[in-house]
This record gives sequence, C-alpha cells and structure tokens, in this order.
Amino acid sequence: ADDGQEIGELSFTPDGKAILFTRGGDLETRRDIPNPTSSPQPVEQAIFLVQADGGAPRKLTDGNSPVLSPKGDRLVFFKSGALWSMMLDGSDKPAQLIHGKG
Repeated sequence: ADDGQEIGELSFTPDGKAILFTRGGDLETRRDIPNPTSSPQPVEQAIFLVQADGGAPRKLTDGNSPVLSPKGDRLVFFKSGALWSMMLDGSDKPAQLIHGKG
C-alpha cells in the first residue's frame, strides 16, 4: 500500500548485488517527516537494503544519507543530527561517531 513516504538516496553495494535506500521523511529539505495519510502510527525515516535480483527489503537502521565503505562491509549514516556507523551485515549495533553542535 502506498502511504506517501518518499524513497530516495539509492546506491548500489560495491559488488552490485544489492541496493541501499532511505525510506520516509522529506529527503530534499530535511524537514519533519511528513505523514500524508495521517496515520496514528509514528512515521519513521529508515535505511533499507534490497537484493538487486529481488526479494523483500530489509530494514538496517533508522537514519538517512547512507554511504558504504569501499569494501561494502560498513555503513555510515546520519541519525538525529549525528554521524553513525555499523556493519552492513548487522553484526554490531550502530555506534555514534561524532555529534557536532550548531
């Protein structure tokens, strides 16, 4: 069902076997996350991974602006105004790298 959430920030993994994307939020102006269907459930902005040959997308974490390491094993992303990092396979919890004020 289409709930009006944007999908963007698409990028392939270095091996070309999967695609990362961000779902939800206002990806152009970085304002509050819109809720076009007035859903009582909280609206999220999250990073997903889907295999290029098909299958269901897998949610990796909340956040946006995903960037993969050159090896494709580590993900760096923004969440709540801070820079975070995690292993793409989910073998570790997201860790905050830096949080700049201002």
